[in-house]
Amino acid sequence: MAPSIPPEPLSQTDWQQTPPVVQAHLLTLHQRLAQLQQQIEQLQQRSQRTSKTSDKPPSSDSPFHRPTDPTDKPTGKRGARKGHPGSGPKLLRPTERRAIYPEPCPCGQGVSDHVAPYHTHQVTELPPVEMAVTHWVFTRVGVRAAASCSEPASPRRSKAAMARA
Repeated sequence: MAPSIPPEPLSQTDWQQTPPVVQAHLLTLHQRLAQLQQQIEQLQQRSQRTSKTSDKPPSSDSPFHRPTDPTDKPTGKRGARKGHPGSGPKLLRPTERRAIYPEPCPCGQGVSDHVAPYHTHQVTELPPVEMAVTHWVFTRVGVRAAASCSEPASPRRSKAAMARA
């Protein structure tokens, strides 16, 4: 026999007028609906899990849906703040110094009395590489009475073998 509690959209009087077979079918459908809604909630929770919110490895995260972390958003402008001293490359001690002066002004004014350097551009060039060329001269020692000759073995290409020679 069907229970006397009607599903939500029906009033008590409408429910009592409904045939018992239809009441049983409606209750079955409502139970199935509740199961499916619970299953949908579980699947949605599972799909929202990432490697940060569960014990899943990072490789299991989707490459197409990257979660946005509110701490990852940049705040303000990029780069150093105004007045920051900077940390550019350090200037090396020069072997030669050349001054570059500007061309005369096209307006006809002469060069100012106040001349001061405002920028140093450093150019570093490597010195030419000198090759160390060693000629190994092989000599042959032969004995007149014997038909054979004695030839030295080829030295190894290591610095230790070259130092012994």
